[in-house]
Amino acid sequence: MASRLFYRPGLSTAISFRNHRFVRKNNCFLSYLKEGKVAVRLANADDFDDIVKLSKRVEDSFDYVPYRFYKWLAAPNRITIVAEKGAKVVGFMGCSVVDGKESMVLEAARVDPDHRNQGIYISLISFGIEQTREEFPTVVRLRYSLWSGSYKGIKNAALKFQLEGKEVQCYDFLTYKVEPEHVNFGCKMQNCPKLVPCTKDAFQKRILDKAVTTALFSNNILVVDWFPFEAIPSNIEHIILYQDRYLIDLSSGCHGNLTPSSLSLGRFVKVISGTLWTSTIYAKDSKLCQSHVIHQLMSACASAQRSFLFSSYQDPSLTEYCKEALKDFPGVKSMSNGESIQKMYILEVDLRVGKRNYFLPHLKEEKVAVRLANASDFDEILKLSKKMEDTFDYVPYRFHKWLTEPNRFNIVAEKGSKVVGFMGMSVVDGEESLVIEGGRVDPNHRNNGVIALIMSLGFELTRQKFPKVVRTRYTVWSGAYQGVQNTIQKHKLSDKELHNYDFLTYKVDPEQINFSNFEHKLENCSSLRPCPKEEFQKNVLKNTGTLSLLPNNILVIDWQPFEAMPSNIEHIAEDRDQYFVDSSNGCQDQLNPLSFSLGRFVQLVRGMVWSSTIYARDSRLCRSQVIHQLTSACQTAQGSFLFSTYQDPSLTKYCKEALSDIPGVTRINDEEPTQKMFIFEGKLEPKTIIE
Repeated sequence: MASRLFYRPGLSTAISFRNHRFVRKNNCFLSYLKEGKVAVRLANADDFDDIVKLSKRVEDSFDYVPYRFYKWLAAPNRITIVAEKGAKVVGFMGCSVVDGKESMVLEAARVDPDHRNQGIYISLISFGIEQTREEFPTVVRLRYSLWSGSYKGIKNAALKFQLEGKEVQCYDFLTYKVEPEHVNFGCKMQNCPKLVPCTKDAFQKRILDKAVTTALFSNNILVVDWFPFEAIPSNIEHIILYQDRYLIDLSSGCHGNLTPSSLSLGRFVKVISGTLWTSTIYAKDSKLCQSHVIHQLMSACASAQRSFLFSSYQDPSLTEYCKEALKDFPGVKSMSNGESIQKMYILEVDLRVGKRNYFLPHLKEEKVAVRLANASDFDEILKLSKKMEDTFDYVPYRFHKWLTEPNRFNIVAEKGSKVVGFMGMSVVDGEESLVIEGGRVDPNHRNNGVIALIMSLGFELTRQKFPKVVRTRYTVWSGAYQGVQNTIQKHKLSDKELHNYDFLTYKVDPEQINFSNFEHKLENCSSLRPCPKEEFQKNVLKNTGTLSLLPNNILVIDWQPFEAMPSNIEHIAEDRDQYFVDSSNGCQDQLNPLSFSLGRFVQLVRGMVWSSTIYARDSRLCRSQVIHQLTSACQTAQGSFLFSTYQDPSLTKYCKEALSDIPGVTRINDEEPTQKMFIFEGKLEPKTIIE
């Protein structure tokens, strides 16, 4: 029965893992890295001093985070995250949701130099992506910008962690130091096309609302201050800041109906090294490009109170024109020092379910991918089942059926072309509960976090498709019970044991059974009648009088726990199931049953087993239910089979008595202690544990 072990070592929606463990607790990840425990959590105002210290340790003269930190905390579309070790902040990242809540933009990620190469960066991203999905479930993509100096390193890390995005844009950028009092625009303005300012409302109308302007933006993405936005009206509040400068080449300003051939966006931003005017240029020819550069510089000088830095970002085809425009300008000095042109890359990652493998961890051995299963995985599922050496395994006989069920997720972990793990999950109880079953990992790949990754993806998919789910349930065989309890205690999980059942298993040879011998077994038993599906729903699932028979209002059939509610009938009932109720009129009256049972044949690796669950208030009813279930099984069977009863421990003695001294019915492992099945329940919360 080991295949029935469904424990929850934890949840992570992290995109990737290194060789460490995540634990999710109290609004944060606890990430056990090479150096020790690191917590990743949402930032708050009290973190400011540590953010300043981190900024100084990073030694980036263009760092801007200390000047935006408080504003970011107040922005409703933004998630700001810190990583801390003890009382020290060792990492930071900000991300915001734009593009009509469809894009997550990642920015300002940094890690203390003394704590790099430990997995903190990927932990920040992991937490950020999960937090974004929870608060903004419509997000389908991740975007981020990269400086050319860090491009190779980040790309290599992205490849390593399978977070690689496609490059959607590339800009050159030039940086100059400007002394406004020495700048003379003089002859520079003589041949420049006329440009006019563009107000916020006019910018939205003439640029963002106008589809024809997309020719200026590759992939319809415009960038301001390293931040990529889609050129759509809903982004206006995110794009426009007070005192921004927007210029356009229309002769009638932004109020005409002509289509602009160029535009530029500029603003002052505060960085560690001082004040920087950042401007992005979009133009179709050299003269327009140069005019925008000159006009942006004029706007910056008009606003500046002292020397500042000036940067222009443009398509590489325009870079030489920008250089020419700023050449031989008194008071304007290039910061390149003969170095090659700096670049800014915009990359995009698809976060949609089914578009990529979310969880591609680096485990102790090698890379393992976790994804939704499909029909072509069957042969690998069969091989995995054989490696399990569990004669009670049932997954190969249900795999294809599970793939067709709309309330179910089936997830595989694979290494190369080899499936090394599997788990099934189904949503029941009016879409409020997630039942976990069939979990297994190749014996050669255990203790590497594979099962935790499978569950991570399962929980993520559940929250996206079934947002009403609030709990998980799973059953545990007594042979695996202590291991599950150790996991729960070690990681302080909320999972609790709801109830336990004893179960007895017998080998039955129907040909050896003399059913006349049953007469004396039934003499003192109550009368039972079969109950069809519709009446079972009405008189058991809809009948509050049955609650006293069901611990926690949960009934179990074939190791699957369901709440006794009418909406579960389609999940509970299968063809050829056998239900018995003790009402004298069968299931057709409104009396409260004093007992009922559920039974069905299921196919296991070792053969057929009739799985029956008994609910009864006294010994006579219990014995009667057991005998009737055995009789039904024998009438249906085409050969020898196994017969199992699951019942409250108080009824086990009566089940044994009912099945004793019947020729052809032999208990398996009669000398061993009675086996048990435990039902556990956990909370599926936005903040759940992970290993």
